[in-house]
Amino acid sequence: MSAGVVDDRQAPSTPLVLTSGGDERLTVDWHGSGVNQYFTSPLARPDVIVRSSCTASPSTLQGLAVAEAAHQRLHRITATADPDAAFDDAMESLRYRLGDVLGLAAHRDDYHTILTPSGTDAEMVICQMALAHSNALQAGAGRPSAGAVRVHNIFVAADEIGSGSVRAGGLQYFNRTTPDGSRVTVGPVDERVASRVRVSAYPARSQTDPALQSMQALEAALAEQVRISVTEQGQVVILHLVGGSKTGLSTPRLSFLQRMKQTYGEHLVAVVDLAQMRCKIELVRTCLQNRFCVLLTGSKFFGGPPFCGAVLIPVAETRLPAAPVPGLGRYLSRFDVDVRLAELRDALPTRRNHGLFLRWHVALDTMERYQAIDPVQRDTFVAAWLENVRQTIAASRCLHLFEPGAVGAGDAPPFEIPAPNTIVSVMVSHPGEERRGRFMGYPALQRVYRWMATDISGLLPHNADKMTRGLARRKCLLGQPVDLYPGSNSRAVLRIALGAVDILRGVQGPTQAAQVLQEDRQVIAKLALIAEHDDDQKK
Repeated sequence: MSAGVVDDRQAPSTPLVLTSGGDERLTVDWHGSGVNQYFTSPLARPDVIVRSSCTASPSTLQGLAVAEAAHQRLHRITATADPDAAFDDAMESLRYRLGDVLGLAAHRDDYHTILTPSGTDAEMVICQMALAHSNALQAGAGRPSAGAVRVHNIFVAADEIGSGSVRAGGLQYFNRTTPDGSRVTVGPVDERVASRVRVSAYPARSQTDPALQSMQALEAALAEQVRISVTEQGQVVILHLVGGSKTGLSTPRLSFLQRMKQTYGEHLVAVVDLAQMRCKIELVRTCLQNRFCVLLTGSKFFGGPPFCGAVLIPVAETRLPAAPVPGLGRYLSRFDVDVRLAELRDALPTRRNHGLFLRWHVALDTMERYQAIDPVQRDTFVAAWLENVRQTIAASRCLHLFEPGAVGAGDAPPFEIPAPNTIVSVMVSHPGEERRGRFMGYPALQRVYRWMATDISGLLPHNADKMTRGLARRKCLLGQPVDLYPGSNSRAVLRIALGAVDILRGVQGPTQAAQVLQEDRQVIAKLALIAEHDDDQKK
């Protein structure tokens, strides 16, 4: 059976459905390791310490129970006289729940919601919307494009967002499989349409380009690029703000995006990427009120099964093509789209994405329970967690904190994302190497990331004691390594990320809080163990 399609007649298990309706990132090695490329599983793994919510998380017992209940609902839906209509209603109910938990219940008429198989897929929706903007402007009084390119899609901190986002933003297939189960070639979804889109990708940091070494310099460079694209080339510009990157960076400033939108109006599609969702929920409403599109997921901070995304589009900005690029139907179906967007829905296939349905049920359950936590209790636990992690790392000679900060030293972040940062970035060195400014690069940290998630006791020296072997056997999931300055090989980090699932555990009482903090000490101890014995393990 294709990973993208679930046959109703086969009555597949709930874990199998959870991994359907996406791309190969969801593929699980059922006959081997039992995990996907992120070392996460749709099965609950209570023996694994999970600090990987900035990348992906395995299922929990609570999540599986929610998924099983949603799966039973699917069985009832498919037994109705009109399963498509019943499934459509159920997906609309999910969109309503998402709006409610985001505090948007009173503003439902002000935005549209499209659920997407992943946050990456949402970039295709944004690009198609910008093309529709361009077509409308050229058909009316707008300035015609000076060339074949009609849309300029500008990504900021492109090296610290989803790896396929830049490709998707250029209307390109970014993986070899699509949510409908098709096999595709990485590249343009449609050559003719993709040729109308230009993509620019600005890095999160730069050691060599002075124009990108401070927030002010970056914003000046972005402003000039937008001006040229709109006023000289007649293009519609998509401008991204990343509200929490892989390391917690937020760039550019919200005030800058507001100024750009006020200056260029419908010639600029403003997008706030909140995929990590490590922010105050109120921020979503603020963005929509400023006519910014919002990308979000339920599968990062909130620990829903990978992957479940959404794009929220202000009604005033909504202009989607009645005839979308044909390949969009491989990612979306009519049931994923807000019922008010009738033209777009009619152009999409009637494919029921059961995996997306289950994954969003799990994510929304966590979101709703998280929002019910007393804020003071939550912030107290998060502060204790952060202090515990920092102190434990500081006590190790091979582990070193990396502070993401803003783009340049001394620049204030545009808004609290998060407060405080629940992603701790760690540089790793071999013993004594840090004195020479030498830290493990990206390839080495990929190996460490893999070892953290597996039992490596067999790689230890034969004289390792029982306690050390027990620590080496412990499986710990971290956020994937991030290459901070791609190409220079000077800095790379692994990430320890606190997610909503563990915050919910930590606020239950002193015993549960102590257990979470002890888990982090074990994670850091294993990471230090690997750094100490890395040369032995490579052999």
